[in-house]
Amino acid sequence: MKIKELLEKETAFSKILGNDLPFKLAYRMRKIATKLEKEVKRINQARIDLMKKLGGVEEKGFIKFDRGSDDKLSAKGEAQNESFRKEWDLFLDEDIQVTFEKIPFECLDNDDVKMSAMDIAKIDDMIENPVPAKAQKK
Repeated sequence: MKIKELLEKETAFSKILGNDLPFKLAYRMRKIATKLEKEVKRINQARIDLMKKLGGVEEKGFIKFDRGSDDKLSAKGEAQNESFRKEWDLFLDEDIQVTFEKIPFECLDNDDVKMSAMDIAKIDDMIENPVPAKAQKK
C-alpha cells in the first residue's frame, strides 16, 4: 500500500474508535489502531525531518518556513514550501509494507458502528470477506 493510503486508514479508524463499541470489536480495533498509530508517528517524524532539512525553524512547537514581517511566507519561505510539497508528495506515493489483522465482517455489521461509504473504502482491504464460510465452499 502507499503511505498516503495508510494515513487515510488511520483517519477512518479514528472515526470508528470514537464510538462506543462492543468489547470484542473494540479490542480488535484498538490492536489495529495501535499498529497504525506507530506507523503514523514515524511518518510524522519524517515530515518534521523534511521540513527541518529544507530550512524550517521550530517555533512554539510548530515547524515554519521563512516569513516576512507581515507573517506571510517570504520568497525564501515560498521556495521552501514548494520544495517540501514536491518531496512530500513523492514520499506519500512510496510503498509501505504493513500487515494488519483482518476484521471479521460480522464485527462491523451492527448498529454500534457508523461509517461512511468513503471510510469503508479506505479500510475495505482490512475487512474479512462477508460471505459465510459455508457459502464459499460451493
